[in-house]
Amino acid sequence: MPAATHQVRGAVLLPAPDRPIPILVTGNRPRMLRLTARYADAWNTAWFGLLNKRLSQRLAGMDAALQAESRDPATLRRTVGMDCEMADSGQAGGGSFVGLAGELARAIDAYERLRIDLIVRLQPGTWPALDRLARAMKIRGQ
Repeated sequence: MPAATHQVRGAVLLPAPDRPIPILVTGNRPRMLRLTARYADAWNTAWFGLLNKRLSQRLAGMDAALQAESRDPATLRRTVGMDCEMADSGQAGGGSFVGLAGELARAIDAYERLRIDLIVRLQPGTWPALDRLARAMKIRGQ
């Protein structure tokens, strides 16, 4: 189902924001990568578990779009949606992360080394899943 679109002319945002509102774009096809490289403050690609070849390809696509727009890659914030499933270990189907708190901490560290901010989606969204995420963050010293 296509996303709804709306067009407004002469609209005024009140009260006026006290800072510029950042633009985050999610997309991976060439046109969206070009528009993101040209206009956005941040870019999201989702959903992933551990770092993999598919993510590397998406990052390379964005790097190429940034280069085509003559934009410094350091000026675009990158985010990745990370599915975390409750299980003891291993990689779940569909690219979700499945693992213990220590493994989750290492996965989060790997994204951080690439200067990627994570949006974590817990599957299922339960207290035990939240506890596992909290243990991972404690292991990381946060």
